[in-house]
Amino acid sequence: MSESVKSDTIWLKARIPGGMLAGELLASTLEESGAAGWIVSPDENDLWTFFRVAHYREQGETRLAHAVRLLQQDGLLPAGPLRSEPVEEADWVARWRMRLGAIRCGKRFVIVPPGVEYAPEAGDRVIAIEPRMAFGTGEHPTTRMALALLEDHAEDANHVLDLGCGNGVLAVGAALAGAKQVTAIDNEPESGIETADNARQHGLEDRIAVVEGDVLHVPLPGLPAKQDMPAFDLILGNILLQPILSGLPYWSTLADTGTRAVFTGVLDGKEAETLRNAAVAEGWELEHSLREGDWYAARFYRPFA
Repeated sequence: MSESVKSDTIWLKARIPGGMLAGELLASTLEESGAAGWIVSPDENDLWTFFRVAHYREQGETRLAHAVRLLQQDGLLPAGPLRSEPVEEADWVARWRMRLGAIRCGKRFVIVPPGVEYAPEAGDRVIAIEPRMAFGTGEHPTTRMALALLEDHAEDANHVLDLGCGNGVLAVGAALAGAKQVTAIDNEPESGIETADNARQHGLEDRIAVVEGDVLHVPLPGLPAKQDMPAFDLILGNILLQPILSGLPYWSTLADTGTRAVFTGVLDGKEAETLRNAAVAEGWELEHSLREGDWYAARFYRPFA
């Protein structure tokens, strides 16, 4: 599986078939395995992930190989071996940030990783946020599309719900756009810490409430009793299709007349059609949709409470 690595080599590059899709599907596994960052190969066929050799040998190689094999068996990733090779010592996190650069999302949002120089243009809403392995970097199409779809409807929102907040990029974006209060929920403790840190860095800690819990739990964790809870003006979910389908019936009860919902993390084609049909069945109307590469995002409108 791996080429021999000299004992004095510090960094190692693992090549995973599947390019950006591999980064999306393996995001959690990469983080848990100790990856410092990843880059899509120039031909976009592989995902290059960078590890300290000790991390890879101790915990990353076996876990990552198992996850890749399962995805390949399910037909979600192309066939091919997981290969690794030594690389010269470098701060791959810093190099990854610099490669990302400043990324414009929608008309006014710009995601700027730490250490990247950017001169804001008039009207820019700069999200200076630490990138994660996949979601939240601005490199992934779903992040860009979600921000583009929410930017015109967060300005007047009193209450926003961010389901599966990750590093908080959508919560921060909504608050920067003018949302008065954002509730950000994720079941991963690390995600809650990242979201709270990013809220503080933007001076938004009083407007972004972070809750650890399952977004599919009924009622949602951290929310007041139904009779005391105001309806949400904007609901955001950059997650995957199945949890959206599972949660949509309950999340729809948290909406009011005029509420918008932005959902992505969904592949274009059959998954997009399934999402649209499920939303319509729950009383939503499709207002606008975006496609980029293999990915789909949609904004829905609630015509009645």
